[in-house]
Amino acid sequence: TKVISNIPHSLRGMALGQLQHLETLFVKTGWLAAQCESFNRENAQAIASGTKFPQNTNLYALDTFVVNPMSKPGPCGAREQDAQQTIAEAQGRSSFSELVNPFGLWVHCFVSHFWGHDFTSTVTALDLWATGHYQTMSGEKESLVFWICLFALNQHNVAEEVGQNPQQGPFNAALAQAIGGAVMVLDEKINPFKRIWCLFEISRLKDLQRPFELICSEGTLSQPEACQNRTASTVMLQATCEALWSVSAANAQSSVAADKYQIWAETADKFCKASIDRISAETFFRPKESEENLDGYFSEFDSYIKSLLSTKLLQLLLQRGEHSSAAKCCLYGAQMDSVQVR
Repeated sequence: TKVISNIPHSLRGMALGQLQHLETLFVKTGWLAAQCESFNRENAQAIASGTKFPQNTNLYALDTFVVNPMSKPGPCGAREQDAQQTIAEAQGRSSFSELVNPFGLWVHCFVSHFWGHDFTSTVTALDLWATGHYQTMSGEKESLVFWICLFALNQHNVAEEVGQNPQQGPFNAALAQAIGGAVMVLDEKINPFKRIWCLFEISRLKDLQRPFELICSEGTLSQPEACQNRTASTVMLQATCEALWSVSAANAQSSVAADKYQIWAETADKFCKASIDRISAETFFRPKESEENLDGYFSEFDSYIKSLLSTKLLQLLLQRGEHSSAAKCCLYGAQMDSVQVR
């Protein structure tokens, strides 16, 4: 089957209304949960032995049961579920965004997130953020366009789509063009702080001078008064602070080992760049992964990321009177303005 890739990566967005439609069609009906339960039951032994991972109603499951099968020609369970044929039939293998938006969409906001996060919680977080921002970018909230890698990348050809240099890849193009900047969607365990792609995306936001916000299913952490549940948002903020103190490129995870090595090559300290370039990142780092001082190869990047995130958190903590945690942010390089100093 031919691979179709006609739309520039920076235009492969999904409107909020489209995301909500997927949630309604596949999640709220219980269909995706049923697929996950069936998979987990059929693969119980492999899951128990650790050779397969259990499926839950998150973006991994959405890829397995919806995005991947629907973005290539032929019948599938997701098409049967879409009895009204609301999603176009694939003529070739493409990204899901290209399938539903064949002419592309201008992206308003880039989304940095963890695929293991519950899809409904992700959509809820994006909906709450859109409520406070759509009027400056779009005529109606449901038309606000988000760039999400699951839908933007051709999942049948991911390695070629991502390329060899993360700074010149599709993520970078989308970040540069997103007029509303970016959001990082946090779950209860603050998993994005532990994912290598998420950390890299945050570093590029600073380099590209794009704004970003930390959001969750209770609302945006930068506007605590607007959160639906202030107690829950306070717990989320505290968990975010604790996760910040241990941010580490060396310990950050990636679903694809090759991605990790590529990003390590980009983020490693200057003293080892020449060696990496000479023998490749994987050859350089693989024997070092068991070393206790692996962090030492990324000290500059880790300090940079902690400074960026702690600066973002500092304002939130001061607003809430969390002065102890705010002081700790300063120790990690948070940049204060004149008002905060006073």
